[in-house]
Amino acid sequence: MRCSHLLTPLLEAQEVHIYTHLRGDPDSASAFALAEALRQLGKVVSVAHDLPEYLDWLIPEFPYTSTHSPHALKVAVDTGNYARLAFAQPILERISQQILRYGSESSIPTDDLWSIESIDVVIDHHESNRGYGKINWVVPEASSTAELLTELIQELEQVTGRTLFSKEVCRQLYTGIISDTQWFKRDVTAHTYAMASMLEQRALIDKVALYEQLEQRSISYFRMGEMLRANFKQYDDVLVSFLDLPTISQLGISSEEAAQTMEELERLPGRIFLLFIELPSGDIRVRLRGKGIPILPLAKQFDGGGHEFRAGATIHSFSQMEDVITAAKHVLTEAISV
Repeated sequence: MRCSHLLTPLLEAQEVHIYTHLRGDPDSASAFALAEALRQLGKVVSVAHDLPEYLDWLIPEFPYTSTHSPHALKVAVDTGNYARLAFAQPILERISQQILRYGSESSIPTDDLWSIESIDVVIDHHESNRGYGKINWVVPEASSTAELLTELIQELEQVTGRTLFSKEVCRQLYTGIISDTQWFKRDVTAHTYAMASMLEQRALIDKVALYEQLEQRSISYFRMGEMLRANFKQYDDVLVSFLDLPTISQLGISSEEAAQTMEELERLPGRIFLLFIELPSGDIRVRLRGKGIPILPLAKQFDGGGHEFRAGATIHSFSQMEDVITAAKHVLTEAISV
């Protein structure tokens, strides 16, 4: 049992508060599956999330609050970055101050993080996760956090003798797996298939409906493609585009929906893909992808994280965009010279 060390704290806790990350996605929404399983075990459960409106269909009908008592067991899922957890704004501001003080999140001593808001348990699959919890279950070879939570809930079920895989729990977990693997096309292992198969055995999952919901895009998203192409630049096998805030605001879409246009870039013949998205805060989100080129070291140069070939970072000025592009060219040159 890879997750056996998590069973005791989860079972002994009377109250559990689950954090997932800012700018949520279908895999982060699998936090609700864990919440529902724990609720069935008699726990008081709350969830802090940041799912965009277009993923509202992943939020369960049971109303989970985002508030918790000081005695709650705090569990973070699906983020390698403490600063990306869906904390309340005052806590995020204190974290930002610490990042300014130390230069990067990775340089902040763990005790200083815990003085802001301690995390008891971390469950994640991002390779860049340094383990900022008191108990850490970080499995980079896992396809998704949903895969890990499926395993964890299975163990909780076996230990307690309770049935925890309701239809809704299965749907949440299955959606997280297929979303992060792009329908089993990437980062898949035999364990991934085993967990997905088990979910399908437990509940009837309407995969056609899931596909339609996950793949549907708005008219504004379609129009965003014009700006994506207008801002496109090619530096040999480094392909780049940028989406500015005025355009995003004019079309009335979220920065999260704008970020999905990375899918369009990745269809092109290239090796490294960079998408810059201007945020309302003035910061610029950078999405990085590599086809056969490890991209995580590039993300780490800018205090980002993620997976070996899929990563992200946030920069704070337009001038840093050129720095990222230059660094990407260097990464490509080094990779192809080996």
